[in-house]
Amino acid sequence: MSAAQFSHDSLPYIDPPFGPSVLSAAEALITTELAPEASTSLHPSIPPLPSISFSPIIQAELSRVASGQPLTGGIDLSRYDPGDTPPPPTDTAATTSLLTASHHLTTRNTNLTLLNTFGKNAWLIHNAQLEDELRVCEAELAALKAECDVVNKERKGAQEAVKGEMERLERRWREGVGKVLQTEVAAEEVRREILRVRREMAQGVTS
Repeated sequence: MSAAQFSHDSLPYIDPPFGPSVLSAAEALITTELAPEASTSLHPSIPPLPSISFSPIIQAELSRVASGQPLTGGIDLSRYDPGDTPPPPTDTAATTSLLTASHHLTTRNTNLTLLNTFGKNAWLIHNAQLEDELRVCEAELAALKAECDVVNKERKGAQEAVKGEMERLERRWREGVGKVLQTEVAAEEVRREILRVRREMAQGVTS
């Protein structure tokens, strides 16, 4: 099961989708409310990024990697090279280097022996632990997804249960608005008729 699963269910289930003209008008209203610097600066409630400081050694290494220069220096591996011929007893430095190389090779051989003996089992145990953690995470994800599905189904059922009532109320609202417009039109016609009659009466009196 992939952890990158998202649910983007819309809240309304019974509302008709908006047309391009409505969406364009809504986006235009949002754009007019936004500040001119909204597209170039963060919101004031967002805290600034913390300042990052590195030690001189880390900063020098970052600069080296950024410039693409090869790695230089580091551990001198030649001190662990036992060489082909033993040094003379009077050469103290060479003898010390040989002892260091011998100790290094002995330690390395011990570590390789331990790795060969216990490494496979340790690797399998670690993989088993990671698989257990993965199963726990997948179970939690499945439980949360099931809860989201239950909430979405309940929300959809609640909205569909009142769909008929919402449509009836919307139809009554439209009819009411239409009657109001008809009444206003009729009232305007009556007003004009009254003005016409008054003008005729006034003309009759003057004549």
